[in-house]
Amino acid sequence: MSSRSTKKENQEEPISESNIEQVIQAQVVHLSSAAVDQEIQRPGTFTCGRRTGSKLVFPIVYLGKDGVENPVVLGIVMTGLHGKSLIFGYQLEDLDGDLKEELEQLIEFEGLSERVNWPADALVNVLFDHRKALILLPNDVLYAREHGWNQLFEDVKAGVRTTNRTAVRRMGRLILGSDRQVDAYNQIANESA
Repeated sequence: MSSRSTKKENQEEPISESNIEQVIQAQVVHLSSAAVDQEIQRPGTFTCGRRTGSKLVFPIVYLGKDGVENPVVLGIVMTGLHGKSLIFGYQLEDLDGDLKEELEQLIEFEGLSERVNWPADALVNVLFDHRKALILLPNDVLYAREHGWNQLFEDVKAGVRTTNRTAVRRMGRLILGSDRQVDAYNQIANESA
């Protein structure tokens, strides 16, 4: 994937609670487009050999010390069939600044080789283990709207809210089958219609 800058000076307007959803959505669109350009396919096939036509993705948001001031979508979870999913996103060499430095420290702490250009799924797994990343689900968006994005990020870091890693890995797109997520998804979809 092409290089990505996480520096604040590249942003046109300051990020605040009121526009963080749009900032995250823009990054999701960028990653989704990059996945299409690289011909990344969702995992799993139907018995006839066809793949799903779903466009559903869940963003993986880095929970850095800057919080709302500099949200970074590190990757997207592309759900496939039969509970399978794929993480597409930035490799270590694609990152810069504080994020790259923090990841390098965590990789070293975990005993992984710093000489490897770790792929996106390895990077986000390290961040999940340290509660520094969140797979953003519809219910999280509604929670952030009510309590603030910084509160959402702090709750995940403190272990009060889940990173959603286990649920999304085990259930894939079926995570939207829970009443709580369906209601949140429908509310967000109705607002954008």
